[in-house]
Amino acid sequence: MNFGKNAFDRVSLPLACMTALLLSWQGMHVGLPQAEVVGLSFSDSQQFNAAKKAFLSTREEVYAHYGVIAAHNPDILAHSFKTDFKKVMILDMPEGPQEVPVEIIHKMRGRFLRSALPDEELLIYSLQKIRPAKLQFNPHLFQYGSIYIYFAGFLLWLCAKIGLVILTQDISVYLNNPDYSAMIYAVPKYANSVIFALSVWPFHRVCRRLFRPAVASVLALSYAVSPIFILETHGLKPYIFCLPALLMSLDSAFVIASGDRRAYSAAGAWAGLATGSLWLCGYILIAIFAAHCIAPRRRTRDLAVLSAVFAAVFFLINPYWLIAPREAFAELFLLQPVVAHAYSLKKWVGYLLYRGAAGLGWPLWLCFLAGLLTSLASPDKRKYILLCPVLFYLTYTSGKHFGNVHYATALFPLCLVVAGFAIEALWNVRSPWTRLRLALVPVVICMTLLQSLYFVSLFRAPDPAYTAGAWINRHVPAPHLARLSRTDS
Repeated sequence: MNFGKNAFDRVSLPLACMTALLLSWQGMHVGLPQAEVVGLSFSDSQQFNAAKKAFLSTREEVYAHYGVIAAHNPDILAHSFKTDFKKVMILDMPEGPQEVPVEIIHKMRGRFLRSALPDEELLIYSLQKIRPAKLQFNPHLFQYGSIYIYFAGFLLWLCAKIGLVILTQDISVYLNNPDYSAMIYAVPKYANSVIFALSVWPFHRVCRRLFRPAVASVLALSYAVSPIFILETHGLKPYIFCLPALLMSLDSAFVIASGDRRAYSAAGAWAGLATGSLWLCGYILIAIFAAHCIAPRRRTRDLAVLSAVFAAVFFLINPYWLIAPREAFAELFLLQPVVAHAYSLKKWVGYLLYRGAAGLGWPLWLCFLAGLLTSLASPDKRKYILLCPVLFYLTYTSGKHFGNVHYATALFPLCLVVAGFAIEALWNVRSPWTRLRLALVPVVICMTLLQSLYFVSLFRAPDPAYTAGAWINRHVPAPHLARLSRTDS
């Protein structure tokens, strides 16, 4: 029966793509505003309308603060606002005037308009600055690639045209309908899920260049169920958006290593797109240079072609790095104190031995460590295309982002490919225990899947804030505004 012999290899790629899509698609509204917030906060429309006036006026105060900063410091991104904790407002409620801290009003408004997940308002703030009708495309946000911001904006515009999203500058519309706010955040996240599923194909393509089909299939399934990627699809950041271009850059590096000089242009283009989406992806240039060093036919001018194409693509999709370089570099310098460098051998070893496991889960991380050791003994020079960038990025991220594994999202696909060296070696060993050892492979995938399913269950679970709010409304006879402030806390 011909199908039975290679059935797993033939169905594994579409299976991995569908698995990635189904897992990452779940719970996209986690942390987003919900329609229930109105009923949980206010007992009638009169109360809500009185509070809404405060929401709008304090929001104008925030944006006026942004304007003052921008006027005096045009090179600094103004997306932070600190309120006076002692300041209060008198709200004219139906039951009488009520004194409410402004801090509480800001928190309450956030439940109607913003995501509860960190930094997700940055993208929305950036999109508000873009004015296509006035040919103003400066995103005023450079820590994310402009191509990602433009993509999210185009996607929201397209969804607004077909009625999936409501886009208006009348903020009261979103206060009246918090679920409208939620959709603005959710649409790019659903796009993340699709992009992640599509990225399985270039990942599998890279693995097929190094390993037998069965090992490539195992790695593709492992990639599809890895916790770090499932988590990052639920964020409004470009950590997933950059993966297809990053993996195609890596694939082009292996083509260069085979002696095909035509791949330099493709490598430069893909690397420019990846780095232009998320500047952390720039480390992939190390892989391309390593491929150049081991290529049987190479010329210095090939690197010139690579550099020229890379720069052309990067600046094409990030034009304001050329048009407003002072603003771009000012933002990057502004962010430096947030994540200061602290390199040490202890941190490097700690990241290698246990911290990185937070991204892939212990089963896959142990496979990576085994693959790292196995690859050192491999005679295949192509291993340097993986080892050089992986060891560089491990050194960088262990010193700069030790406590924030999500900054290594762009590293983990390469770690999984390195794990393939251990799985391939396991496949090559012939002994009475071979089948027993190979049985560990599905165990690793299943354990990783269970960890991802745990996170999915958290995404799908009811928001604790709303659950607590409903309980408070039933059991605590307190003023409605105070209820929501406790709920929000």
